[in-house]
Amino acid sequence: MNYSFLQITSIYPACIRQFEKDVFNHDVLPFEELYKKFVNSRFDTSDYFSHYLTQKGHRAWDIFSNVESIQKKWADENNIKYSADNWIREIAFAQIQAFKPDIIYIDDLYLFDSGFCALVRKQFPGIVIGGWRF
Repeated sequence: MNYSFLQITSIYPACIRQFEKDVFNHDVLPFEELYKKFVNSRFDTSDYFSHYLTQKGHRAWDIFSNVESIQKKWADENNIKYSADNWIREIAFAQIQAFKPDIIYIDDLYLFDSGFCALVRKQFPGIVIGGWRF
């Protein structure tokens, strides 16, 4: 049985700054190219889970929720409206709606709290949500 897996990851601010320094033209690249450059930079867990799950025949994708250049580029290319003060959660929710995962793994349950998870469960009954809180 194949399933779809989505990981929502918050990246350390220093890693984001380094990425944007290394990829000087990050503000003009299309989403796919920017996303691949970030994944290939191997910051944090990068695409570890999705890479291997895809090899096993599952649909898998990663959201780097607080990498503003990547997230807003995805939103702009997909005509998603977002607010200045809540863009991280709004764009991530739109990405969940677009990807329609069976399973979500969240590594920042402070930012994506029980209220956010309840909203996702309301939209997608039966979805499995797991996470990590340190």
